[in-house]
Amino acid sequence: MSNNELAKLLIDTLPFPSPPKLFNPWRDQCADCEPCNGPDAKLARLAAHLNCHPKFILCGEAPSHRGCRHSGIAFTSEYLLREGIPRIPAMSHRLTIKKSPYKEGSATTVWKVLAGGRHLNLDTS
Repeated sequence: MSNNELAKLLIDTLPFPSPPKLFNPWRDQCADCEPCNGPDAKLARLAAHLNCHPKFILCGEAPSHRGCRHSGIAFTSEYLLREGIPRIPAMSHRLTIKKSPYKEGSATTVWKVLAGGRHLNLDTS
């Protein structure tokens, strides 16, 4: 299965149309996003991010309104995409119309730990 097919398969598990108070970054349009950052652009970034053979997968409770809502990738913000993350080169353009790029706390923490080469302790026992 290609990373594009996997991204679409994951998105297809979400309700459509989105229920009230639920924003789906891969199907819904956000008023804060630049026209170039619609659902298709977010789906393409998710597919690029999935183009790997992961040793583990991090699962979060819900995508952040300052992170995944604009990036299309869990634990990833516009600010981090401007710097670049593995498989996604640094972006020279903005994704949103806000004065400064959106930052998201857990996204910054997760990528800082991953970039530092430290392993996350996922054992909850």
